[in-house]
Amino acid sequence: MVSLDGAEVVVPRVRPTTRVVTGNGADRIGAAWVTVGLIAVALSVIEGLSRPWPPWTGLALILSPLFVDAFWHYERYRMETGRSTLVPATLLQRGLH
Repeated sequence: MVSLDGAEVVVPRVRPTTRVVTGNGADRIGAAWVTVGLIAVALSVIEGLSRPWPPWTGLALILSPLFVDAFWHYERYRMETGRSTLVPATLLQRGLH
């Protein structure tokens, strides 16, 4: 109810509609896969350029696409089972492979 110069006007409350996703939880596993993959690339390039490319940098560069690929497949699995994903479903439906 709002009062305007002595006159009272009834104004309905409008609540925005929201979509609540329940039971899915945060995608911690997907976040871990993509984080490990991107850190492996970034850290190996940074360390490799500042030092004479230690042996572990080559291994990290070889393994990083595998981590990102595991992330991609896990996200597609979550999308197909109706769970929330870290990337939009349209990207997962098209695929990069």
